[in-house]
Amino acid sequence: MFKKVVSISLIIIFILLLANPVTVNAVSVTEEQLEDSIVKAGNYLMSLQTERGLWQAGIRINPRETAYFMVTAKYLQIKDMEKDLQTSATWLLEHINEDGGWGFFDEGGKSDVSITAIVRLALIVNGVYDGCEELKRSAVFVENNGGLKNTDIFCKTFYSLFDLYEEPWVSPQSEIFFPDLSILYLDNTDEHSPYSSMAWGREAGIAMSVIKEYQKRENLHIKAQELNLAEQWMVSHQLEDGCWYTLLGTCLNMIALYEIDSVKHAPRISKGMAWINSNRDPDGYQKRFVLSVWDTSFAISALRKSNIDSSAESLLKAATWIMNAQTQGGGYNWSNVPSGGWSYNEYNILYPDNDDTALVITALNDLRFTSYSTEYRKRMAIEKGKEWLLYMQNDDGGWGTFERFDGDKDYKDPTESTEDPSVADITGHVLTALASCGYTVDNKVIQKCIEYIKKDQNDQGAWYGRWGLCYLYGTSCILQGLSDIGYDMTDEFVVKAADWIIAQQNNDGGWGEHFAWWSEKNGITFTEMGPSTPEQTAWAIMALMKVDSDKYMKQIEQGVQYLIQNQEEYGGWEHPYYTVLGLNPYKNPYYPHYFSLAALSDYAKIKGIDINTPAENGEIRTDWETYLMIDKFSYEDVAEDAMSSIKKGVLNIDFEEIGINRFLLGLYNDSKDELEDVIVTVYDESNNDIIVTYDFNTLKGEERISKSLSFSSEKENKKNIKIVSTYTARGEERKISDSYQVSLIKESNVNFSTSTIIIIAIIVLLCICSFVIFKNTNKQLIKFAFKNLGRNRTRTILTFIGIVIGISATAGSISLGHAFDQKLRKDFESFGAGRIIVLPEKVDISVSPPAQTFEKSASLRLDDDVVDELKKIENVKSVCPVMNYETTVTFKGESTNCFIQFVELDTFNQMTPLKIDKGSVLEKGDGLTANVGYDISTKAFSDTIEVGDTLKIGNLEVNTKGVFQETDGMSGRIESIVTPNIVIYLPLEMANKFVSKDYYDVIEVKVIDKNETKATDEKINNILKDKYPNRIFSTVYTEKLQSTVSEILYQFDLIISFIGVFCLLVSGIGIMNMVIVNITERRQEIGIMMAVGAPYKIIIKTLILELACLGIMGGIAGFVGGLLVVLITQYIAQILTVPNFAFILSLSLFLGLAIVLFFGVVPIKKTLKKEPIEVLR
Repeated sequence: MFKKVVSISLIIIFILLLANPVTVNAVSVTEEQLEDSIVKAGNYLMSLQTERGLWQAGIRINPRETAYFMVTAKYLQIKDMEKDLQTSATWLLEHINEDGGWGFFDEGGKSDVSITAIVRLALIVNGVYDGCEELKRSAVFVENNGGLKNTDIFCKTFYSLFDLYEEPWVSPQSEIFFPDLSILYLDNTDEHSPYSSMAWGREAGIAMSVIKEYQKRENLHIKAQELNLAEQWMVSHQLEDGCWYTLLGTCLNMIALYEIDSVKHAPRISKGMAWINSNRDPDGYQKRFVLSVWDTSFAISALRKSNIDSSAESLLKAATWIMNAQTQGGGYNWSNVPSGGWSYNEYNILYPDNDDTALVITALNDLRFTSYSTEYRKRMAIEKGKEWLLYMQNDDGGWGTFERFDGDKDYKDPTESTEDPSVADITGHVLTALASCGYTVDNKVIQKCIEYIKKDQNDQGAWYGRWGLCYLYGTSCILQGLSDIGYDMTDEFVVKAADWIIAQQNNDGGWGEHFAWWSEKNGITFTEMGPSTPEQTAWAIMALMKVDSDKYMKQIEQGVQYLIQNQEEYGGWEHPYYTVLGLNPYKNPYYPHYFSLAALSDYAKIKGIDINTPAENGEIRTDWETYLMIDKFSYEDVAEDAMSSIKKGVLNIDFEEIGINRFLLGLYNDSKDELEDVIVTVYDESNNDIIVTYDFNTLKGEERISKSLSFSSEKENKKNIKIVSTYTARGEERKISDSYQVSLIKESNVNFSTSTIIIIAIIVLLCICSFVIFKNTNKQLIKFAFKNLGRNRTRTILTFIGIVIGISATAGSISLGHAFDQKLRKDFESFGAGRIIVLPEKVDISVSPPAQTFEKSASLRLDDDVVDELKKIENVKSVCPVMNYETTVTFKGESTNCFIQFVELDTFNQMTPLKIDKGSVLEKGDGLTANVGYDISTKAFSDTIEVGDTLKIGNLEVNTKGVFQETDGMSGRIESIVTPNIVIYLPLEMANKFVSKDYYDVIEVKVIDKNETKATDEKINNILKDKYPNRIFSTVYTEKLQSTVSEILYQFDLIISFIGVFCLLVSGIGIMNMVIVNITERRQEIGIMMAVGAPYKIIIKTLILELACLGIMGGIAGFVGGLLVVLITQYIAQILTVPNFAFILSLSLFLGLAIVLFFGVVPIKKTLKKEPIEVLR
């Protein structure tokens, strides 16, 4: 009976325990316990600081890195490494798992086939007996898990080096990890360039492609240029400490350089191996990387929270070191992002990351240097880092690790390893950093970020963190960041996240999340909740304190109690778990120390407990007077200086005269950022009235916009204007203001051209002649004149034809000369005013039309030195170097030779008069894209080239971005001068993919003041002659060409005029002959009229009227004939100008009357001077 009772009692107790598990009582921690714990933790963390002032933990990761080192050293035949390799082999053998494999942890954990296979290779190639027990067991494990074909691409590549695996590049991931080396030709911003892949992949990918080519040994001579580019890439990407990004990148790049030329690259290989050796523990374990910037930033922040003084000597020493680690170099050319951020260690200048940059800014903003110069330097570093962070914000509002990611992201789900999109943990850290710089929830950058945060929260209320395990870390970072920028922490999604954290608390009061399994396909870690760890407990309680410390005080105190109870006597914390993700799980032994210290210090703050840092820390505190001095230091002044050093004005304003009282307002975004809310207002400074306002929604990176302005000159001859521009860049509103004084020219309301004046003069003369001839003339007299003309129709018709021919020839030739003049002037106008072309050849345009000859001698080499010289010349606005290239272009299977010009885009787009017909102009970063001339688009091939079409230029494919409008200018090519209709334009930076030369064929110069073009041309000639004596060159500009052509046209007009005069002379002689014959035949009629007393005026008017009628009819017919001459000649010569009908008509009528009167009046007057009797004889 007793046993039954006992048994039943035990069962009841067991059931009660299951229903109500034992939990840690929420006993408040005493102040003494808390202070003792914080002081011990602070002392221990301080003891970990190195002599240089930094903190740097020994990262523990899986055995794969040790295997990579061993395989690489063996393949490169590194000497004197036997002892090290043996030590590492022993470490690997000692850490094999019971199932015969090696896994993601340095000790224990589930085995992985890829890791096991690479470890086996390392052991085998380094002489470990294949029959040893460990290798036998590992062989079985690999075979049972799919064999080598089931391993990752890196493992297969290493096996192929020893001929143990064939063609590892035949893989679904080959495009990522074995990219075609031709991508090195592309601009950084091209979607197919190396920079389109994640940072950690590209450093390995180029090297793996080189290894592939040397493994295949096929057509290496054909791929020599691409391999040379790859060699340059790898050499330029080796960091100062000898590594390439991480251990894997270092191993692969050393092997690739060894394949190219082992002797030539021996020093680089040796330097890389030295870096590997420096990161290996004495027991043979190989570390993947060091996180000195990361660890130092977290340590500074934790110590500051523990009440270490903001000017403590140890912290300022760390801050000085960390400022020196800022990436001043690198930038777009190496990493596709500007400089200014921080990487995870001091040597990785190529790849700053958002996470480390945010942590550094937060840490530095919490410190005060005691000297003005160092404090200024610190604040300048912070401002540059902040600007870098703002630049790196993704389109969705969040922040990734190394890249700006504008692709599609699967929100709420873990990020795949081949992408670098926005992630919660980094976004949270950036919010905290921006908050330390004064940003609040009202800022546009922050509002955009909050939109991302809401989208990325999963259904349970958590966020996935990429660089900590995983949901606890991401959720904690987000909640802390939201609180720091002043977000409403009672918002529903915030409370949901806090409740999720509460639900994950373990019975011991702590929190824990651990590696569950690795997805090889996605390259990500999946986790599960598990035993508590100090750092994960710290993440949880820091987040809960930010949300609502009163509401969650019970859970917070349970977490605090867990931390204190698990603290070691020396002041730190220890546990065996991996709590960091990265691309593979790893363990940072400093995480428990600085995160726990930070959490305990935050708890002391909310409880109002002051922690007194003990004097034995040796800290030098700053006196109050120095604090007051530093506080007067204007942060805004530093920020302004930092902005000016980062970029010389994001938005540039150009204002130039383009005509009489007409001006061009140009806006240029000289950064790669998109500017928002761009408003440009032009004011009249005399009365502050607004002249005009332009409101642009956005201005894309490196985009140009131009607007024309015109002013009236009726009231003033000068005007003072002010141009004020406001815009938003990287979430900050900015404003720039410029003042200009413009000179105005009083314009006449009437503007007559030369031809108009001639027409008016001719019409006046015609009116005078008509008045004199037809004054007091009745209809009967006019009828009588026409009747007399019809008496001898044959003679009248022949005379009429003579008049028509003479007038047609004269009017036609003069009009044709005028058309030629118009055409040529229009041609030169299309050349563009204010442009000077510098040619490496002697240009001699003779005045004897139409011969043009070019003489070449020892020509001037147009290189960057010449460009620099030209830029220094006064009145030179911009200089555009141009490289010419003629090659075969293929479009839709049809090939033809075309002329290519590589142009410097910034200056070319400023100075070219060309206008886009379809598509858009080229911009920096477009890569292999082209703008094509009108004739190339419409006439070079059977099909018209449209925007988006692909042209094969040489051996490379080029995308068509735009087609220029047809120009009315000259067509064709004379040596280096080529008309735009027959040109394909590509960016100058793409030239090295097609031609191998370091000089230019043409340099175009744009002047500021067009009226000073001639003077500027003389300066260019004088300076280049002095700088480069005995070198042949020449300059050409519109006015010079027009002047030469005017001489040619003058001689041409003389010849045409002579022909016209000759034709008129012949016609005049015919008219005179007709008049003489007519008078002779009509002498009896004229004599009778004179005898009967007819007035002299009536007789002469009758005869002149007959000539006038003949002249007017001949003039009208001559107009038609002259017009036909002009149209036919223009059609043959392809001069597409509209004839001046008014000019031809008025000139024809004038010539018709003038010729008949001049050649007819003389014989008439001579006859009428005789006596009637003499006339009648």
